[in-house]
Amino acid sequence: GSCAMNINGGNTLACITPVTDETVIYPLTQMPILRDLVVDFRWFFKQIELTQNSTPKPNKELFNMENMKARYLETMAGLQAKEMTP
Repeated sequence: GSCAMNINGGNTLACITPVTDETVIYPLTQMPILRDLVVDFRWFFKQIELTQNSTPKPNKELFNMENMKARYLETMAGLQAKEMTP
């Protein structure tokens, strides 16, 4: 993701990583640094663009937003039912 950084020696997403006073943050080491913690993602996006033509098209039914929403709601309803069962 665009919030990827090297945090405490490991590459991770800054948007989901808890930060403390001892947290050490660096830009990603394998990409050219543009400024401060900002790295150049152009090479990364070019690689994605090149693989788009060779990647099989996803199953549209599987990734249909209505289907995903229905599966999510079914799962949540099942979890809520389990929580209410003693």
